[in-house]
Amino acid sequence: TVDFVRAESDLSGYAAVFAPALYLLSDDGASSLERYVENGGHLLVTTFSDVVDENDRFRPGGFLTQLGPLLGVRLEEFGALLQTDAPPAAPGQRTARVSLDSGEAFDGTLFAEQLELDGATVLGTFSSGRTAGLPAVTSRASGTGRAYFVATMPDAAGTDALCRIVFEAAGVQPFVAGLPSTVEVSRRGDVLFLVNHGAETVTVEVSAETVELEPYGSAVLTPR
Repeated sequence: TVDFVRAESDLSGYAAVFAPALYLLSDDGASSLERYVENGGHLLVTTFSDVVDENDRFRPGGFLTQLGPLLGVRLEEFGALLQTDAPPAAPGQRTARVSLDSGEAFDGTLFAEQLELDGATVLGTFSSGRTAGLPAVTSRASGTGRAYFVATMPDAAGTDALCRIVFEAAGVQPFVAGLPSTVEVSRRGDVLFLVNHGAETVTVEVSAETVELEPYGSAVLTPR
């Protein structure tokens, strides 16, 4: 239950915005993202973003030239990683371990970018490979919002951890807390739709009501 929008769009209605690998970025898009954060939004940008303009042309000054000041970092080197399914004998680094200040850890893939801080706070560092000890996850306040940068592409555990960090800061709450990992909940007006994507029966508590969802089953809850 997310919206896919352009960076140039009006983002004012969103508590959190994610920009994964935003390779192409126009001047208008960069201005829109900066304005969004300044006005209270929470923006997470990942590796391989702000590389070229909307016409696939490199800008003078390197990479992250548009978003770097907002994010509070400068990019020194992409640090490309091997594909995780590369032959075992292939030389090079496949993943980059990231340790968060929260105590959680995850594996980064595709890139392990070498960053230089320029006003950002470090939330996590690389703990393996060529970039060990360097910033991997950063945060910087701007206006009434906050911009985050992830210098790699996180695995599933990392995605969950980073979403929790951003959502908690942005005040985003799930429709139903404490759900089993296989259950999806969406809301349309006052109606809740529950779907169990798992092969086991699960029980969900919703507003003091117990709902049992069979394997791959669903339920629709309406106000009384």
